[in-house]
Amino acid sequence: MLRTRRVFVTSDGNLELGLETARVGGGVAVIHGSGAPLILRENMGGDEMKGSEVVGQCYLEDAMYGEAFTWSESEVDGITLI
Repeated sequence: MLRTRRVFVTSDGNLELGLETARVGGGVAVIHGSGAPLILRENMGGDEMKGSEVVGQCYLEDAMYGEAFTWSESEVDGITLI
């Protein structure tokens, strides 16, 4: 099960278990309704950023069971995943 997974440390020191395709400089998003945080990677188109690409789900210490949600649902920004 762990052959395609790697342990990472986030910039704020939390442990993450994610896909081996995750790279330095990527991000982790806690998205309402998702079963786990998502690993994101900037999607570049030429010289400009075209948005973010979802790499996959991950385990992120202190963010798995709603601990990372410190806002109300009415304060959430909308995003579009294509």
